[in-house]
Amino acid sequence: MSNQIQFRESIKKLRQQKLEDFIQDHISNEKQILESSFVQKYNEIKDSSWPIIQTYNDFYNLPKALITECREHHNFCPDIWFKDIEADAYWHSKTRLETEISSYDSYELDWILQHKEIFQNQNVIDFACHTGHMSFFCLEQGAKKVLGVDVRQSHVDAAKGVQEILKISNEVLEFKVADLHDYSNTARLCQDKDTVLLFGIMYHVHDHVNILNAVLQPSVKHVIIEVGNATSIVDLPEPLIHWKLETTEKHDAGSDSFGKKVIPIGYGNLSWYKYIMAYFDFDLIDHANGIFYNHHSRKKEFEEIRSTYIFKRR
Repeated sequence: MSNQIQFRESIKKLRQQKLEDFIQDHISNEKQILESSFVQKYNEIKDSSWPIIQTYNDFYNLPKALITECREHHNFCPDIWFKDIEADAYWHSKTRLETEISSYDSYELDWILQHKEIFQNQNVIDFACHTGHMSFFCLEQGAKKVLGVDVRQSHVDAAKGVQEILKISNEVLEFKVADLHDYSNTARLCQDKDTVLLFGIMYHVHDHVNILNAVLQPSVKHVIIEVGNATSIVDLPEPLIHWKLETTEKHDAGSDSFGKKVIPIGYGNLSWYKYIMAYFDFDLIDHANGIFYNHHSRKKEFEEIRSTYIFKRR
């Protein structure tokens, strides 16, 4: 077995070992996020004579007769609520992480290997790195140094855990928490980078141009951008963005610096990216399309097209 295959298999196994910790973290986050929904539901079903609650603990402090009525007549209490959350969280997180692990052998990586010069002896930054699969891949392909960045601490902790077990020095691989929407910090992080990866992020944002303006520092020579499902406009010659709303409360959704719970996000088509990247003096040198199983749905018929574009500075 080649060293590259051994390295890849080791990362897969280690990231699978991290699965349970990742799931438990997600469950904990979901419980906190959905406490207000639980309180709202209770206040909707309660009799007018029942006390109003504000937290899970308030519910447990209700008279025993009320707790029994909620449990037996309404099938509603924090324990039942948690079971639903845990079942969904376990499935969602397991599918999410297994999707990332399996993507280590996806069409994207086989296709990207045709452009090894993007990584070899280059300083690479991997935005929205999640648990680090593309960061490890870049290092495997001969990158001089890789910086993986994610807005969520749990993702960075998982990636660092794998790095620690593999005994990979921080001199060649580093993971840190940072917000892509913090343009000044993003620009600083990119000042000495040769290659920028934007996987799994540009279809969770509303400020595409501001992000690209921060990312495309003079040192940057190549950018790889993964684009989400814009099937209705993907092949149209006009530069277009398909807009929709997305909640920020899920652990893999977009984020908002002002704490908004719902944000607009845009799916740009190929023509749009070619148009805007030309403005920044970058040309498209290759692209590929693939069909991904949508981990947000348990129904296999829910699939989405992902496109990946490679741009090079003129």
